[in-house]
Amino acid sequence: MESWAAKLVKLEELHRLGLAYYCLIFDAQTNEMQGTISFSSLIRFPFHSCNLGYSLAESAQGHGYMRKALQLAIPYMFEVQNMHRIAASYMPRNVRSEAVLQSMGFEREGFAKNYLLINDKWEDHVLTSLINPSWKASS
Repeated sequence: MESWAAKLVKLEELHRLGLAYYCLIFDAQTNEMQGTISFSSLIRFPFHSCNLGYSLAESAQGHGYMRKALQLAIPYMFEVQNMHRIAASYMPRNVRSEAVLQSMGFEREGFAKNYLLINDKWEDHVLTSLINPSWKASS
């Protein structure tokens, strides 16, 4: 199993190259890592889009931590990275993930059968996106 230190080196390289951005969510009291947010598959001109992924430790779920973290991370992708669209998907049975995305303003766009391979099983997903209402072309 790959260590977190090795993973962080790879993540830093992707960030440096502008190919992906990862945020780590820590408990402020214990300094334990509770989750991650990833913005991957970045495409600049003409699409200006990326994919959002996230995960949270089971013990940290249901406390609003992911919503708070996304409230910080999404503006960075819109304002600093100048993304026009952030796409996110969730498994239909994952009502918590659905609620998080809805609370952030993501809108349902479709349904994809056998979309992602998770734990050696192809899983259906609901497709959503959030559009940057203030997007402007970089000069």
